[in-house]
Amino acid sequence: MEKLKEYGLLVVVVVMLGLVGFLAVRPPTIIKVTDKQEVEVLGISQKASKFTDVEVTNELQTADLTVTDDVAITDDVSVGGDLALTGTLNGKEGYTDLNLTATVTTTLTAAMSGETFYFGGVSSTAFVLPATSTAAGTYYNFVVDSAMSTDCTIQTAGGANIIEGAMIVAGAVVDCATEDTITFVADGENLGDYVEVRSNGTNWFIGDSGALSSSKMTCTTST
Repeated sequence: MEKLKEYGLLVVVVVMLGLVGFLAVRPPTIIKVTDKQEVEVLGISQKASKFTDVEVTNELQTADLTVTDDVAITDDVSVGGDLALTGTLNGKEGYTDLNLTATVTTTLTAAMSGETFYFGGVSSTAFVLPATSTAAGTYYNFVVDSAMSTDCTIQTAGGANIIEGAMIVAGAVVDCATEDTITFVADGENLGDYVEVRSNGTNWFIGDSGALSSSKMTCTTST
């Protein structure tokens, strides 16, 4: 009987050692979330769980998640706290610029930030910038892509005199100081004339710019 007990104990020890060995060599944890669910993973003697691959095809709700490899996300992502990136964020896949050639007054929004607006043709085009209080960090590019018979304007919201910076026109510096309108002047514009404007939440600043002919891109105060 005693030998039987000893044999049984030996079997238990062997099984336990085998289980420990299996856990020690098991492959990296992969979590795949295919539907909306809350995921909580408890590590051993560690406050945060780390994974090498996470694939999310719907909604993932988690408190602390450290990802050390690629993340494939096929749905919306909502981040309630800080998002820290130590690698490269690649975005705007399939992104296309907006091309405007009709008679329009386009009031821009912060959601349009980063767009390049191409314009020209027989009709005038007026762009109205958003209020700077809602536009911190936004920027837009404007490019002449066809001959114009009427002027194109870029105006501040409410005619606020908050355009600052310097444009390059015919190789010369054109100072924009407390202005409210940038104008591409017809009958002398050149295809490819362009200007970039960006906001810090208080002013609109001139970024990159260039116009071939003198006086065909101007900064003025209209109000």
